[in-house]
Amino acid sequence: MQAYTPGEQPRGGELIKLNTNENPFPPPPAVVKAICDAASGPLNRYPNPMAQSFRVAAAEALGLPGPEWILAGNGSDEILTILVRGFVGEGECLRLPHPSYILYRTLADIQGAKWEQVSFETDWSLPAAFSQSDEKLRLVLLPNPNSPSGTTIAPSEVERIANSLDCPLVVDEAYVDFANDNCVDLVKRNERVLVTRTLSKSYALAGIRFGYLVAQPHVIAELAKIKDSYNCDMISIAAATAAVQSKDWLAGIRTTMNATRERMSLRLSQLGFHVTPSQANFVWCQHPDGNHQAIYEHCKAGGYLIRYMTYHGYGDGLRISVGTDDQVDACLQLIQQWLQAQ
Repeated sequence: MQAYTPGEQPRGGELIKLNTNENPFPPPPAVVKAICDAASGPLNRYPNPMAQSFRVAAAEALGLPGPEWILAGNGSDEILTILVRGFVGEGECLRLPHPSYILYRTLADIQGAKWEQVSFETDWSLPAAFSQSDEKLRLVLLPNPNSPSGTTIAPSEVERIANSLDCPLVVDEAYVDFANDNCVDLVKRNERVLVTRTLSKSYALAGIRFGYLVAQPHVIAELAKIKDSYNCDMISIAAATAAVQSKDWLAGIRTTMNATRERMSLRLSQLGFHVTPSQANFVWCQHPDGNHQAIYEHCKAGGYLIRYMTYHGYGDGLRISVGTDDQVDACLQLIQQWLQAQ
């Protein structure tokens, strides 16, 4: 099988990272305090196996009836692993859009399962084939907002897709805190709609590794049977619980980063790039005359790491994460320098 390849992770602080969609700001102050308090606690004891304190806080933050609607995981990647393990057997099939998160394919390969890709339309909408049922189809995965495009499918369309399928639909909302809509309310109406979330992006906790699933309680109860016994550690549970209670902090970060995203998109457009309108904390851009790999290499030489990506049928392009205003301005200046030199 082909291994999943993460984005570059240089150590030592020699490069400014705008390549893996991390939050450039520190996490909420309450999180730092919670981590310190947890670190001075009984680390010789096992953590709560269901991360109950987090489940209670997350259910309240999302307006859910209770904690039984939440399953916590070691990053949303573990939640996705649990979902594929639980629903897709050997020789069975899962479906994903293309281009999107390539880890989905790896998870199918681990299971000995098959995966099929349905390409987005040129306007990043989904064709009818994405919602067609198949006797071997056991799970459909939909990143929303999508990566690398940053585009979204409206909740009404997601609901239509779910109602057309004979299997669960997983809506991967890793970037949803930067978007205008989400699909949590669909979970309450349809047992086959499952929503995954992560604290890596909007809450600036990529280093903690914490994610969760929102699903109806009877679905959560079954999936909990196949998770690792203590899959979330005591420190990450404390950090995640404090994070989802920091609503004012999150609102401020969302406003700040979305404003930077729009300014970055405008400037890239002025430099001649086609910029796909994004509702995530990154933008996907392509230049009609630019050598994207050369631009990536120029930025890296200048101390800024962005993501060069290529997709069959879509060509190549650059995915640039939203950093601080100063980081974005410096990166854009490097891109402009390269374009002017051609």
